[in-house]
Amino acid sequence: MELPRTTDSSIRLLFLYLNLYVITPWYSFVDNSFYKPWLCKTYGCGLILIRVVCTGISFHKNLTSDGLAAKFLLTQRIIHHFTKATTCAVMVSIIITSMKDFDKWKLLFGNCQSINDNLQTKKKLSMINPRIDFFVKQILFGIFTMYSLYGWYVCYGSTFWHSIVFSDRNALYYEFLWVYFLKCVVELLGNGYRSLNATLVDVKINLTEDLARKVCQNYRLLAETIELFNSMFGNQLILIIFHSGLHTINSLNVCLLYTKLQHSFSFFYHVVIGCLCLVVLVLYNFVTLVILMDSTVAEARKYQDLCFQIEDKFNVNSDEAKIAAKLSKLSKQFLKEFSAGGFFVINKSVVISVLVHLAGYMVVTVQFNMDDL
Repeated sequence: MELPRTTDSSIRLLFLYLNLYVITPWYSFVDNSFYKPWLCKTYGCGLILIRVVCTGISFHKNLTSDGLAAKFLLTQRIIHHFTKATTCAVMVSIIITSMKDFDKWKLLFGNCQSINDNLQTKKKLSMINPRIDFFVKQILFGIFTMYSLYGWYVCYGSTFWHSIVFSDRNALYYEFLWVYFLKCVVELLGNGYRSLNATLVDVKINLTEDLARKVCQNYRLLAETIELFNSMFGNQLILIIFHSGLHTINSLNVCLLYTKLQHSFSFFYHVVIGCLCLVVLVLYNFVTLVILMDSTVAEARKYQDLCFQIEDKFNVNSDEAKIAAKLSKLSKQFLKEFSAGGFFVINKSVVISVLVHLAGYMVVTVQFNMDDL
């Protein structure tokens, strides 16, 4: 996916980095083709095997040890193990997605290139330099996760390498990188809609067939890319939303145990702060992606409103009015939204729904387990 010319090298470096984790397939932008697909699949299968084995060992240790997991209440213990399994499933699904449907991947890269070329989306991926943006987010993720691992080390004496290999931080990093990639694609789509809207705003007197045809083609291209995005990543988005809520609940359960175990460990507050750091990371990933999708669809709806406004500018029987009417009709036909596997539309209401369910669960947990706590 080649984005604005000013960020070519940054995007290429990002893809080289994502290729190390098989988050995206090994793709040559110069030749417009995939290279060494069998090696990519073999490498990806190896990463999946390592993650599954490490997760299995972690399950075994938690079930047989008398550590913190043994002190969980029954419901908390179930959620703790379910969270580990879901975290592993997210990572595995991300790798599997990059190892199949190469035709869809190629179409996605081609569409993104066409959007950039046709709409001249000169805006950068963020308000700051893309390299700095990516680097800063990696540093923040490292600080938050390393501090959470430090908390387990000072309280339970877990070795650093043991924590790195057998914890779910590796899978969380996969999710972090994958969401960053999705945000790059969604922001490109948003910039494309903004470019179309700017073009329509400039239409004040004359509306030609050529201009309308060009605008319609690009609007249809954006809609088709959103549909392609949904078909490729919709199921993973369901997992991400589910995992965000589940991981938040699991981390807050550890914080609840502080009221029970605060006298047993001198530095237990490090674990609590570390868990809250992970909550911030997971919710940041989830919320920023949803808000970006919602703002992109809002730009698409703005395009639709602008088409109707242009139609009202001209006389009813004029050629410009007929062209504008055609634009309005197509704007309704090709208005697409982001969805999670076709089950529900992703917008800001999803964030509110997740937060409400989290609050409800925590209230019920405290009420039912007040005596044990």
